[in-house]
Amino acid sequence: MNTRRVTAIVLPVLCLLVCLSIQVRAQTDTSKSASGAPDFDTPPRVTIQAPATYPPQALKDGTEGTVYVQAVITEKGRVQSTTVLKTEAEVLNDAACAAVKNWRFTPATKDGKNVAATVTIPFKFKLNKDGSK
Repeated sequence: MNTRRVTAIVLPVLCLLVCLSIQVRAQTDTSKSASGAPDFDTPPRVTIQAPATYPPQALKDGTEGTVYVQAVITEKGRVQSTTVLKTEAEVLNDAACAAVKNWRFTPATKDGKNVAATVTIPFKFKLNKDGSK
């Protein structure tokens, strides 16, 4: 991989996490059919996880919270669409959705074939305990 490309990827992430001392955590929860059984044999797995950017107004106001984003993952592992299912702070919604749209997945499979699937991703936006940036 090109050194400039690695630097372009790593530096903004480090600046976001180290310089601003922000933690944004996310994990996926796969959806199930109406019967409670999964719609697939193997769930989608995150292969590229882009971090969410803390919105400037939320930083200024000290806003924290969790945003639950539902994402439709295509049979190619791309995010087709996102929807906010639940939020603790609306100012964080766009940042969570924008981050998920840049994620990539190993697609879900059913009977050995790639299939589309829906996942729910909780993004937790949290500042340092002292409220510092």
